[in-house]
Amino acid sequence: MDGQVRQELPDLVYAEAVVRSRSGESLLSTQTLVTSENVTLFDADPRLIEYTEERLRDTGFNVLCKGRGSISICGSPELYEQSFQTTLRHVEYQVIKELSQPSTAQFIDAVDDKPPGEIDISQSSWNTELVGVAINEPVYYFGSGVPSAVPPPAVSQYLSVPDCLAKGLNAKQAHDGGIDGRGVKVVMVDSGWYNHPFFTHHNYQGQVILAPGSTDKHIDANGHGTGESANLFAVAPGVDFIMVKADVAIRGKFRNVNSIAAFRTAIAQRPDIISCSWGSNQRSSELSPYNKVLAAVVADAVRRGIIVIFSAGNGHWSFPAQHPNAIAAGGVYQHLDGPTKGELEASNYSSAFHSPVYPGRQVPDVCGLVGQRPHAAYIMLPVPPGSSNDIKCAEFEDGTEPNDGWAAFSGTSAAAPQVAGVCALLKQLDPGLSPVRAKIILEKSAIDVVKGSSNYYFSRPTAGPGRDLATGYGLVDAGNAIATLRQVNNQETSHSQIIDYSQADDTFNPALSAPINCDCDSPSAASYVPDAASDHGLSNTWHSHSIEPETPQSTLPTISATRSQVTMSNNYPKLNNKFDEILNDFDNILKGKIEAEEIEAVELNISLRHFSDRSPRTEGILALVACLQQLEKSWDDPETVKESLVNDILKSAKTTLAQAGFNLRNQEIIEQIKSSYINNLASVEPQPIQKKHVSAAKSLLRIQKYQKLATRILIKAIEEADEKVAALAAEALGEFHTTQSSQYIEIESSDFQEQIWEGPNGVCYKYDGQFYFVDKSSDKIPCGQDRERCINATR
Repeated sequence: MDGQVRQELPDLVYAEAVVRSRSGESLLSTQTLVTSENVTLFDADPRLIEYTEERLRDTGFNVLCKGRGSISICGSPELYEQSFQTTLRHVEYQVIKELSQPSTAQFIDAVDDKPPGEIDISQSSWNTELVGVAINEPVYYFGSGVPSAVPPPAVSQYLSVPDCLAKGLNAKQAHDGGIDGRGVKVVMVDSGWYNHPFFTHHNYQGQVILAPGSTDKHIDANGHGTGESANLFAVAPGVDFIMVKADVAIRGKFRNVNSIAAFRTAIAQRPDIISCSWGSNQRSSELSPYNKVLAAVVADAVRRGIIVIFSAGNGHWSFPAQHPNAIAAGGVYQHLDGPTKGELEASNYSSAFHSPVYPGRQVPDVCGLVGQRPHAAYIMLPVPPGSSNDIKCAEFEDGTEPNDGWAAFSGTSAAAPQVAGVCALLKQLDPGLSPVRAKIILEKSAIDVVKGSSNYYFSRPTAGPGRDLATGYGLVDAGNAIATLRQVNNQETSHSQIIDYSQADDTFNPALSAPINCDCDSPSAASYVPDAASDHGLSNTWHSHSIEPETPQSTLPTISATRSQVTMSNNYPKLNNKFDEILNDFDNILKGKIEAEEIEAVELNISLRHFSDRSPRTEGILALVACLQQLEKSWDDPETVKESLVNDILKSAKTTLAQAGFNLRNQEIIEQIKSSYINNLASVEPQPIQKKHVSAAKSLLRIQKYQKLATRILIKAIEEADEKVAALAAEALGEFHTTQSSQYIEIESSDFQEQIWEGPNGVCYKYDGQFYFVDKSSDKIPCGQDRERCINATR
């Protein structure tokens, strides 16, 4: 490499070392689009990850963090070249930077035949551990006085935080009712968070965690993260807020932000919601190597139950917003003055497009409030004084000074935390709300936007009645979303009918066409309140100035039956009458186990919708369990066994007498009868383990029920039973506890799995509502909720 190129490379290069998966599928070469349903295909053996991590450290790499299929690393260019037998160079690609400005950006690439951004390791000693190395793609930012806690006078021409924004998204009524996101953990991955007096004034709390490679926890040199967090607090002021600072500034021209490591850091906080106002310009139908890894990390987060929101972009073909598991936040503009005051239209600053990667995927899903071209100067936000955004927005004459700690900007960067705020309000009301369900609630409750068009980079898609490309389902509305969630939950738990969400549009979306007016200085200002009764463009960039428009609800798609139809309580009137009593029995059982310190202090939260018709299979399982429990009980102390038998006899006798009209209540008489039985009962001998017991244990292992009980019986049979029975037990234990159990235990706790079908090619299991196919080579393939697909795979 010549000296000129060497000088243009950064001191440190960030990358993802992609470890070989257990399934044999390569994340870098797969033609499969990675989602939350199949992301586990690319999981590596944890032992291989640990070994590879140790080897990378020993080689001299700095290991930043690790995931289920890749390891985030950094090192000098020379270290990469020596270790992976490659040559690095810098290249320039056309990109769209902040403020929607076309430009070029510098990327690091390897001189080989692999796709841009991937290092070919096939000729190196790493070929047995890795499938390749994906080099990070850069994120570009355009970056002291004491700021004021209140914005400058120029705020009158902008939306202010928190009041105007909360009013515009219909969140104030929720706040007045105590719904403010309290108890919900929201993580933003952004440029940092400055402790601005604005936050102190409003008692907003937060903490900063450094992403790998980031420094200076208390500094936000760009100002982007600080400003965008005010959008979140305006909608959900009570959230538990964490900022993961991902602002890795490499000297020179490179801004090599490690976004995957930062996103993994966000996942590690165990949040309810992750909000990201950044992405790459993915116009090609083929994801870059780095974006393939990022797609898997996003899918894994959603698989864990985290709601993930990404900005749709400001003229960008934004990724990961294109990912089908993410909620893509676009932009809607609300007129603030003149004869059109309060009217809504699509923001012409925001992106709207059909994904070139995921067939049928449209971006955005829903929208927040965003400004218009040329700079989307729309929301007056707090920023660190003298930060990049403070200076840049002052240059655009937003009415602020370049060091006063306030700047007017928006973009879909503002939309993402606004949408995250609405999700936080929903999670406060329903902590079990899943990512899929949250997206449905947002879509069904959004306000339709029928005017305007989106960014001209996309041939200006126009808004119209119903779902449209420009605004998705429309502008998020906190009040509508809360009403929708409550109505759906009430119907699911209280009504004696089958619910189809798609038929409830009129109920869920009262007065959707009503305009939103924001005049925060006027107490008589009209505001919308719901009826309370009822690509391979390779640049990453922060979406600092765009939000998506609203869309109508009249053409909402029907939700699939697996998600939208629930059998209600009137199918079981007796259960309905006894439900509280049953719950009390469960609670007493839990209480006893908690007091005995057998389990943690937990509660069981179930409703009538969790019950279904009892199947013959259940009776069969209980019979198998009873067979083994009676055997195991006979091995106890003889006197204990005799007392247990007598108790069973008395219980049966009391039932028989009660049916005949007699009531055996006198405890003294009961004790006399019991004593007589025990004294006259012959000595109880432990039962020997027979073939039927081995068969029962084997059957339970096969169907993945009561495996601990079955295993205990088989182990004891091997140790104590006669030779033939011991041989059968050893065969059963070897077959199912070494070969097959390794297949299902990785699905989580195998005691809660259900074997659905076994065929010549493998077995179909159901766990937690999801189907998994395990083939003969022990590979586990997720099938989502597609039962037929899972069964067909076994044939």
